[in-house]
Amino acid sequence: MTYDRYGEPVEDETGQDDTHTCDNGWLGEDYAGRPIPCLTCRPHLQKGYTR
Repeated sequence: MTYDRYGEPVEDETGQDDTHTCDNGWLGEDYAGRPIPCLTCRPHLQKGYTR
């Protein structure tokens, strides 16, 4: 069990959906054979991503 900054107990969270399935950050390939990134694991590979 973890505690918040005030010392109150906080339930543990996994941080991911139960339906999240990828292979080491990749979902597979598109029709041209290019890898499709998992945006949950690799959000920096999203199109139009800026910091």
